[in-house]
Amino acid sequence: MKNCNTNLNAITEKTLIVGIDVAKETHVARAFDYRGAELCDGIYFRNTREGFLSFTGCIESLKETYNKDSAIIGLEPTGIYGNVLIAYLKAEGYNVVYILGMQVKRAKEIEDNSPSKNDFKDAKVIAKLVKDGYYRKIRTFTDEITELKEATQLAHQITKKLVRSKCQIRDCMTEYFPEFTTVFLSVFKDTGSNKPYEASKTAFATLRLFPMPDQINAITAEQIVSAWRAAGVIKGIGIKKAQHLKRVAMDTVGLKASESVHIKIKMLMEEYDLLVSQEKEIWCRIKALIENNADYRALMQMPYMTTKQAAYLLAEVGDFRDFSHPQQLVRLAGLNLKECSSGKNRGTSEISKRGRPGLRKILYLTVLQQLRHAAPGWYQLHKRYTTRSKNPLKKMQSIIALCCKFLRVVWGMLNNGTVYDPGMLIGKSGLLLPNVA
Repeated sequence: MKNCNTNLNAITEKTLIVGIDVAKETHVARAFDYRGAELCDGIYFRNTREGFLSFTGCIESLKETYNKDSAIIGLEPTGIYGNVLIAYLKAEGYNVVYILGMQVKRAKEIEDNSPSKNDFKDAKVIAKLVKDGYYRKIRTFTDEITELKEATQLAHQITKKLVRSKCQIRDCMTEYFPEFTTVFLSVFKDTGSNKPYEASKTAFATLRLFPMPDQINAITAEQIVSAWRAAGVIKGIGIKKAQHLKRVAMDTVGLKASESVHIKIKMLMEEYDLLVSQEKEIWCRIKALIENNADYRALMQMPYMTTKQAAYLLAEVGDFRDFSHPQQLVRLAGLNLKECSSGKNRGTSEISKRGRPGLRKILYLTVLQQLRHAAPGWYQLHKRYTTRSKNPLKKMQSIIALCCKFLRVVWGMLNNGTVYDPGMLIGKSGLLLPNVA
């Protein structure tokens, strides 16, 4: 309510309100006054410099015609299509705000009680929502944070491709050499071996050199060991492992691999190696971006915090000091509670999930790691939540509560310049934790 009133106070009778429906090529805009009266026909302009100039020319003409001294331009974020337009308008000094897509979807029937949707109608809905104060300001980030966002987004995409590549290699081996995993107990995970790193390294060397049974049967165990040594596998895995590999290759129940299958597994391994090198490259860049960041150093003071977790957290949130209260961060993550109640019927409370899913994911993984290692403070608080006599929480409910707690702790640390202290979590100090429940 407070934010809505602030937004309404920013709109006066001298304010021109413009709503834009963003598209890939041609945008649609409609202009209104503070009462909601339309001032002109729809404005169509292309996503080019000439189109932007014609649009700003129309805005200035309307301001002069109707004696307006300012303009507020609202739009609905539509993927990446509106980024260029937003950057141009902000560079020209216009006040640009955005309306959430869900708000536009829910409000489109208010106008004509019809679920119909088109660009011309959406532009009006957006402008009316701006007029009523239901808009949000577009946050600006430093060049460092902007690049960090782009880098972590690229790292996430590479990770997804890497997982897909691993699954394709695994599926191929399951079809043509299913006994492969009995020799190398885990190809992609460091488990199941006394020397998991070397076992995984040997497995990938095998996949690159002679992955199919017919290729293994064509060479001796000594040649296999020599190939492993040339590929960088150190002593510890040798002739016994090679002989075991040859035995299972001789008795495999897999399908016969054709030349096309050999080419397929070769290409899959080349793709995997390329993705691994790309992942290393982008994370080298991410580390270079954040190694001198004061917020990153503060986050790394927390126990069991990893570089990846800190980088993703900073990329998702940006500057924690942009938020006046930690509850705003909770809402940003979509972890605020919702409840459906009517009369005597009290509905159950659930998290709204109206926020950044990437932020929820990194918070969940971070808290889970704290609990897995029984980190001081977090583990005790989890025990308190799940075993208290009054309103004990389920384990998942407790983890969600700790995610909210984590945001409050980090917000307090960075805003107050306080060093992390586990005692603040379990009630020895109330500096960072005003709301422990």
